[in-house]
Amino acid sequence: MNVTEPELPVPAWAHRVAHAVPRVALPVCLWRLPVIGHGMGRAALAAHPVGHIAYVITLSVLSEIAALLGFGLVRPWGERVPAWVPRLAGKRVPPAVEHVTAAASGVRPAPRHA
Repeated sequence: MNVTEPELPVPAWAHRVAHAVPRVALPVCLWRLPVIGHGMGRAALAAHPVGHIAYVITLSVLSEIAALLGFGLVRPWGERVPAWVPRLAGKRVPPAVEHVTAAASGVRPAPRHA
């Protein structure tokens, strides 16, 4: 099978949605960054600001990566591993990989109460 073509044709609306998801997630990731160093309600953080900065940046990056993974639903590499991946090139992507990835991208850590 040709790795550059999907097995089934993808509807145009699915392409539009796949391109819209990262564009919707990007502003959320960007407006989260100016609050680095502030707690909820923009109150200054007294303890562990470095951990907070790392958390906010990591959350923003992972959110955008999860949004970009939606392209795998409309691209051939969502069905078959691309040719440039060693030892896995051309193999079918198991549905469980997509299910676990989707579930993990929707999980949020529980809020900690002081």
